[in-house]
Amino acid sequence: MAQIFFNIIGNAVKFSKKGGQIDITISGEFIFTENLILTCTVKDNGVGISKDKIPQLIKPFTQASEASNGDYKGTGLGLAIANKLIELMGGVLHIESEIDQGSTFTFALISQASEEELTISKITSHAAENLAIENLADKHPLDILLVEDNDINLKFMVMLLSQMGYTPDVALNGVEAIKAVEKKKFDLVFMDNQMPRMNGMDATKVIRTMPNGKKMMIIGLSASVFKEDIKLAMNIGMNDYLTKPVRIQQIVERIKNCILLKEKEVK
Repeated sequence: MAQIFFNIIGNAVKFSKKGGQIDITISGEFIFTENLILTCTVKDNGVGISKDKIPQLIKPFTQASEASNGDYKGTGLGLAIANKLIELMGGVLHIESEIDQGSTFTFALISQASEEELTISKITSHAAENLAIENLADKHPLDILLVEDNDINLKFMVMLLSQMGYTPDVALNGVEAIKAVEKKKFDLVFMDNQMPRMNGMDATKVIRTMPNGKKMMIIGLSASVFKEDIKLAMNIGMNDYLTKPVRIQQIVERIKNCILLKEKEVK
């Protein structure tokens, strides 16, 4: 963990202008049992980079841009190492940036809570709520489709839904999602946007024209927080749109919304 922060914070310092600001935020959220998800954010108001060059930042020896005066030259190896360490610890690094507006690096890691943290959590209302939603599927069964191509995100979502008692069907891209909807009527779909073969937006458009896809709730998942992307998602037929890293409580809330909607339809 220390090496990850050293590399990401070091990158923020390196690419910040004189008198710039760097904000670091760490928050924890329990996953029902002894596991804790740590969400970490490093935000700077430095030089920033264009959206199309963000994927290059985590490739070894790649730098998205260089200033003409040489102030920001370097290999970019630090971020590549940080990204690899995060992946090895079961997490994903998300990067948001705009030219002259700075950058935000966010990642979530699963950690085991200490006995002291577990004791404290048991007397909080948040922990009580977590316990109440374990095996939620026993009282409120739902057919859920999870569309996600990232192995780490997929494992996290399956683990989370399993804790609630749900066994989701899985599709690795939009094409597989469409085939799944052809065979089965789902109540809820968690749809990643950036996927190979067919992305979530295009898959949603097709699904909404299908007999089984007209009434299901579709929740978009994406690292993008651009307003135009969210607006587009709503226009093409998604019911909601969550930005990654997704918080556990957000998933729980959407499942509860789906349960309420299903109960209203029955009545």
